[in-house]
Order: sequence, then structure tokens, then C-alpha cells
Amino acid sequence: MAALAAHADELERLGIRVVVVSFCPDLQTAQMWDEEVGSPFLHLIDPSETPGQAGHAYQLWGLRKSFQGVWAPEALKFYCDEKLQGHTLHNSNGQDVHQMGGDVMINHEGIIVLRHYSKTSQDRPSVEQILTRARELAPPRWLQRLRRTKLSRFWLPLQNFLRALLFEGFRQLTSFWVERPVKSLQATECKT
Repeated sequence: MAALAAHADELERLGIRVVVVSFCPDLQTAQMWDEEVGSPFLHLIDPSETPGQAGHAYQLWGLRKSFQGVWAPEALKFYCDEKLQGHTLHNSNGQDVHQMGGDVMINHEGIIVLRHYSKTSQDRPSVEQILTRARELAPPRWLQRLRRTKLSRFWLPLQNFLRALLFEGFRQLTSFWVERPVKSLQATECKT
């Protein structure tokens, strides 16, 4: 996350919004995680009613649990190397450590354009893969320039209105894109 956070300004210039969806049990844990990894991105949480478990969106997006993936030799090597270098390992904060992560990129039309389900706890697409795909999805330069003109103060409300029309199935999710950076996500339906 820290490597992607280093490119936050470029992503902003491209008009790309990064949203982190985690399965933190509460807002305080999510805020601690944001500070720990230096994440400047919007952070939604999807807790379950069962402590330590991911919420409904976890299953809807096709994410899975894996004992083998978390304790794979390359993951154990990573954890050992981190400890040997004096780094502190992340606390699970009561969460199920066997919940595998993933990366999903959705374009402005709601179509999934990158889907990566982690096979091990260290299996993630590279920052360069994510940036390359983000650059491909970026709005044309004329639209980026329009956002910086005097009309730009009207652009965000118009963009939010159009997004609400386009993402009818994501109505609840888009309502969390305003105000504070960490929100609780109660998923009812996600269309992929």
C-alpha cells in the first residue's frame, strides 16, 4: 500500500480514485491501519456481525480463505525476513488471518478491468501493473483540463450525479464516498 500511496498525486491527476475496502472490525482499527501503512486513500470497511470475520462483500467479490496461502513457504520467508530486519509485523487485531486479499479495478462504467485474487498473503499485482492500467483508464487530457478550469467547481457535483445514475446497483456504496475518509460499508448487493 505504501508503494501505491507514493503515486497518489499521479493517480489524482489522472482522475483515478483508489478505494480500499478492508474487513477491519471497526473504524478505530481501520484508522490505525491507514496510519500504519500510510494510506491516503478512501477506506471503506466491511465488518461482519461475527467478530474477526469479513462481511458480506467479501463473499460477493469471490474472495476466499486459505490456510495454505497464508502459511506458504514464500509468505513464511517474508515474515521471517521482516522480523530479522527489525520490522514489526502487523497485528491481526482479532481478524481472521486466513482471509485472502485481492485487488479489483473498476472503470467509470462499473466494469471490472483488473481482477487479482491473492494466492498467498504476498501475492499482489505490482504497483507498475496498477499504474499502467490506471493510465489506460484515465480520462482524455481535454477532460482533465476542463476539470482545472473555472468550470471545475461544477464538475464534481456533475460527476457525482452522473456516477449515481451509472451505478444504480452501487447506490449504497457511492453514498460513502463523501465526508470522512473511513466509512463502514454494509454490502447488500454487488454486481460484477
